[in-house]
Amino acid sequence: MPKVGPIRAAILGCGQIAHEYASDPKRKGIVTHTQAYLSDPRFVLMGVFDPIEEKRQKYHLKWDVPAYATIETLMMSVKPEVVSICSPANQHLDNIRRILSFDSVKVIFCEKPIATSLSEALKIKQLLSKRPDVSLFVNFSRRYDETYQKLAQQIKLGYLGDIQLINAYYGGSFASNASHLIDLITWYAGPLTKGYVIGTNQKQPHIIYYLKNGAPVIIQALNSQAYHQFECHFFGTSKKISFLDNGFKIEIQQPSPSTYFSRIKSLKKFKSIKAYRHVFEHALEMIVQQIKTNKKQPTHYLLNESIENLKTVLKA
Repeated sequence: MPKVGPIRAAILGCGQIAHEYASDPKRKGIVTHTQAYLSDPRFVLMGVFDPIEEKRQKYHLKWDVPAYATIETLMMSVKPEVVSICSPANQHLDNIRRILSFDSVKVIFCEKPIATSLSEALKIKQLLSKRPDVSLFVNFSRRYDETYQKLAQQIKLGYLGDIQLINAYYGGSFASNASHLIDLITWYAGPLTKGYVIGTNQKQPHIIYYLKNGAPVIIQALNSQAYHQFECHFFGTSKKISFLDNGFKIEIQQPSPSTYFSRIKSLKKFKSIKAYRHVFEHALEMIVQQIKTNKKQPTHYLLNESIENLKTVLKA
């Protein structure tokens, strides 16, 4: 099989996940689409698009990558095989419709949420069905982490036992930030029922869902201006798994004889794992493998899951 590369890449949008997060000195490693493409010799970043001139100029000065004022000019000029969509979610449908009109595209790497409404998401799926040579990858980033993947497999084999309760906390908007929690929960525990909102804040609601077995899933909002929080606790009959420190740390506890009381068990720390690293590198590896196979049937990663995630968010 001939060697793949360099793969021509382009980015739509010049905001945070496209490149601005790289300016944060506390963010380590590869945390943006721009860094990912520029650091992987199998790719060449050919150009970016943003409708705002100031953002285009800022991007070009920082990365020395051509920045275009229209999607069509970008696509015609650089003929990308992979396109990252880092624009606001309400623009994703239009972005995908426009780039699918160009034959060079083989993979779309789209930020979450995939859309802002279910009808938009289903239209995206319909558009993709007309281009069976194009694959879509959605960037629910923890899905690309090997530690999270391994733990998901273990849970499916009964590692947690029966799930009794899930408690989760988020800051910021529900649609943007809690969607990550919902994806993690449904990945590990299965679909959620209709959500019941507690309180009056529609942008940051507290919500109770239920799993198929009746276990409650309680997602609570916190003021992100006070401090940022992304935390989730799975209480199983065999173990408790906690995702802490914005998902960078996973702590596992298991029942053991209590230090203080006879005839009862308490949860005690069993294992602590560092996680949520190298996600962009793993995502690009999957994209390279997809291009290598050159399948004529679409292989979408997290498209259906993204639609279900959106349905759950909209249930709230």
